[in-house]
Amino acid sequence: MVKKGRTQVVGPATNDLPTVEKGSTIAYGLAGNDKFTVTVVMRTSADGTATYNALPVYAWGTIYYVITGTSMPFVLITTVEENTVTLWLSGSKGMPVEFKLEGVIYKPYDKLEQKLKMLETFVISKCSGDEAVDNLHSILDGAKVIAEKPVGVTSGNCRTVVNGIKCPEPLKRPDMMAEMMLPVDEYRRRMILPNIPNRKIPAEMVVVSPWPNTKFFVSSESEIERYVTSSGQVVKNPYHAGNFYIRGDKGILTLYTQTSTCRINYEEPMGAAPNLCIVIPTSLFYYRYFWRTPDLQTMDFILIVARKKDRKYLIWDDKPLNLTLGWEEVYGAPMYAVGNKKVVKGHHVLVSTRMYTFACYVYGFGRNNSYMHSAGFQECGLGPDSDTKDDLIDNDCDGQVDEEMKDNIDNDGDGFIDEDLNSKFIPSKHYYLLLFLGMIVVYIVLFIIVKKSGIIKRKKKTDTPPVEEEEEAKNEDAQLSESEMLKEVDPVAGSEVDSGSASGRGSDHLGNTAQSYVSRRAPSHVSRKAESTVASFMYSVAPDLYGTSVE
Repeated sequence: MVKKGRTQVVGPATNDLPTVEKGSTIAYGLAGNDKFTVTVVMRTSADGTATYNALPVYAWGTIYYVITGTSMPFVLITTVEENTVTLWLSGSKGMPVEFKLEGVIYKPYDKLEQKLKMLETFVISKCSGDEAVDNLHSILDGAKVIAEKPVGVTSGNCRTVVNGIKCPEPLKRPDMMAEMMLPVDEYRRRMILPNIPNRKIPAEMVVVSPWPNTKFFVSSESEIERYVTSSGQVVKNPYHAGNFYIRGDKGILTLYTQTSTCRINYEEPMGAAPNLCIVIPTSLFYYRYFWRTPDLQTMDFILIVARKKDRKYLIWDDKPLNLTLGWEEVYGAPMYAVGNKKVVKGHHVLVSTRMYTFACYVYGFGRNNSYMHSAGFQECGLGPDSDTKDDLIDNDCDGQVDEEMKDNIDNDGDGFIDEDLNSKFIPSKHYYLLLFLGMIVVYIVLFIIVKKSGIIKRKKKTDTPPVEEEEEAKNEDAQLSESEMLKEVDPVAGSEVDSGSASGRGSDHLGNTAQSYVSRRAPSHVSRKAESTVASFMYSVAPDLYGTSVE
């Protein structure tokens, strides 16, 4: 079934809602003089119930991923302004799945486009049992909604059963489930999935991400690593008892599928019918909640997710919250605790006197049906002013203010780009390490270049005389007397020579004497140069004794 319907705007002076005719679609637009919250309760019969909190119009977005489940899915899209909405169907390529709507055959990954007027709704559903859309569930779960202007999107199932759950008696019964989806702008990386202690049947955790190759971790007794390989892929994980910390490397949407009772006995909460509930990211926690329990035959409870140190500041209906209620640890996040409390029918208020943020979920189960929804959360969509530089506002609700740079890079790793800008450079936690490593690389490269260019030359090693040789030469010099040195120097002393041979003998003796003396006085590497120097000197002072004839 594909239908369009009108939106009825109801103001604060009007308490009676218009009657909805069978088979028609209507959306209610509510306006007030002050802030208020709206909880939607959907019932098809005594055994079919679903609840969710409506998002205010200012929190709507333009991109969504819908979760519907199997059997009889539906997607409802509402707009305030004239709009163009495109529904990109999901599924796997090559699947033999198709369905016909208004004479058009649709297959996986096809797109369905609709023009909507002001205050108009668009519904695609199998709740009417139309056989023409028998395969609708195969291509709606994980479908993508893209709109030119903000829209509100609600998705779910009219008649869903959990096939893996067995009920002793009576047989399990189907139930409705519905949730108003969060836009992609509200997807975050960290959340805590609380345990419902009244349940004894495992449920499911559903994760979807708009970014391919998204990795997320679930902390239980051991950390479990999972992947969303493609955009819009729906990853389902069995959920057992425990409070789990979930973190992703990119923004994800996490939903909790709760089961309800099988038996007509409140003391036997076995569980058969499902319900959808969005798990609120820790960055969207709020400090004040007020709500009214649904008018259903159910036992009602609340779940509180808060930091341990902040619990003493919680006020319940104008009285300090009873801290003796059951508090449980959170796997992977020891600073948090989860509390469970049974409540009576009526209005309730839960607030932190120090404005410390926490999460609050309202749930109940009765005869063959159940409900669960968050009591609220703070809206933190990326509006048109989210890229304003230095506005001192945490635009993406990640606990940091103006931490992004205008560089088309996801500086804070939340999956969004340039959404919380600062005009100044803010180094990341790895900036200084990378800077140090970069300086080392530059130094090595420069050293190699300078060395190859010849600017730096290695000095040649010179032979240095051993210490023993120097000492020995000094000792020999000390033993020579002055007379002996003169005798060696004077070639005439103590002998007569003729003038014809004096030149040759004197030259040879003087040269040998100088060579011997210099050899003893100087190291070997100096002696050769010294020999020629001494010879030149002797020639200048005694040319007649060094290579000339006597007349």
